[in-house]
Amino acid sequence: MKKLIIYMILSAKNLIQQLEGKKKRNLSVFFLIVNAIVIPVAFGMILYPVLKFHSGLFLLIPIIVILLDIDKAVYRVKYSEDMKQLHNLKFSLFEYIIAKDLSKYYTRITFIFMFLLSFFMLRIVNHDIPITVISLEMISFIMLLMIGYCMRIYFILFLSLFYKVYVLSIFNYFLLGSVSFFLYLNYKFHIFSTQYLQHPILYNILALTLYLIILWLIRLPFRHLHRTSIQQIYDSHKSTVLFKRRGLDHKSVISNSKVKYELLLLIRNPPVSIGVILLMVALSMGLFGVMIFIIENNNDFTNYKNSALAYPLVMLPGIITSYMIQPFVSFDLDGKMMQLKKNNDVFILNKIVVKEIISLIFNLILFGIYLTLTLLFLKKPFSLLSMIIVFFSYVLISISIVTSTIAFPNFKWNFFYEIPSTLSKILLAVVLGGILLIGIAGVLADGYFSILVIITQIILIIFLLMINRSLWKKTIHKNFFSFRLLRE
Repeated sequence: MKKLIIYMILSAKNLIQQLEGKKKRNLSVFFLIVNAIVIPVAFGMILYPVLKFHSGLFLLIPIIVILLDIDKAVYRVKYSEDMKQLHNLKFSLFEYIIAKDLSKYYTRITFIFMFLLSFFMLRIVNHDIPITVISLEMISFIMLLMIGYCMRIYFILFLSLFYKVYVLSIFNYFLLGSVSFFLYLNYKFHIFSTQYLQHPILYNILALTLYLIILWLIRLPFRHLHRTSIQQIYDSHKSTVLFKRRGLDHKSVISNSKVKYELLLLIRNPPVSIGVILLMVALSMGLFGVMIFIIENNNDFTNYKNSALAYPLVMLPGIITSYMIQPFVSFDLDGKMMQLKKNNDVFILNKIVVKEIISLIFNLILFGIYLTLTLLFLKKPFSLLSMIIVFFSYVLISISIVTSTIAFPNFKWNFFYEIPSTLSKILLAVVLGGILLIGIAGVLADGYFSILVIITQIILIIFLLMINRSLWKKTIHKNFFSFRLLRE
């Protein structure tokens, strides 16, 4: 336990020390405290009027603790840079897993604990039920939190040994589906509201007994691993997909084309999990569907030009997916290697050009999909000038995605999900807003003004390309902080 506490303190301290300047360090600590204490207490106060009639939902705490961000935890365990150092410090396998998980997941645990604490303090103040029952409920829910985390450790161990990390984000969808299913059961049968409130102590005892039995059953296959070495994680027979040796799964990535080579590397080691990709695509397609439904079922839109309707239909879903594309073409994706190659201008420029081309390929594919769907749904075709404006808008988005990561890189990342930096995302949002405003002005205007907008877009494209080829020299030495470094 002492080793774990020391590791967590040193881990958080080292991350804060990466920041340049005392103000940034103090700000990061402030945001950490707000995220771990202030926000959960506020949520507890806001949701209290609803949850006091459905407090049985807290019985789902172990399920939430087990599955929340499980893919990130497994990634930290399997691909940690300090695995060798912890092995030399005599960390056992379980100590290593707990240390790597709690180094970031402690904010989630603190969030849930403070949320529960604020909720039950409000119950005591309002005298909803006898204080004895409230105290027993709170103790049982805290025990459920601890049991859930123990189950999470065994689950991480199992997934670290037998499954590939990039498909694990599907568990976030499983968590969402499970919670939705239990909410539906509560809506239909009131099992977490009326029935629970009639016998809260009985329900808590049954839940604790059930979870303890499940924990004991989960523990059985892994009991012999409690004191084993961290080397078990690196076992070539177990760190595989479906028990196949990793070395036989892929052929060597060699290509004469820089773009093809980079694409092959991205396919082999995607910086974004499959679950996140599916979520972003689902959000963009869902937004497109909602907009089509509103336009077709609202007669007020018939008075507008089709160009004015087509532009947001094509652009807004593309803006959502631009944040999915950003990690794939991030300037700092290659990490510290970029800083080691800072004197090799040709290497850096080739990297930038390849990332611009890949970003352009991704965005033009989306442009083709959304443009085709828009032409199918809108009754009257929109003008050629409007189509050209939309096309150049997508080109601008493609280049600005790369520009934002060049302006605010973070080369000292440990895990893929720590890039791009927070500032690069903010800059991208600002630039996307400007691109939208210029495009809307062009499609709403007629004739010469639309042509002027197209010329402006071409000038901006050239300007961004020039910025990309010069700005990196000023930012290659810098590492901009991402607030996700200290938490999930």
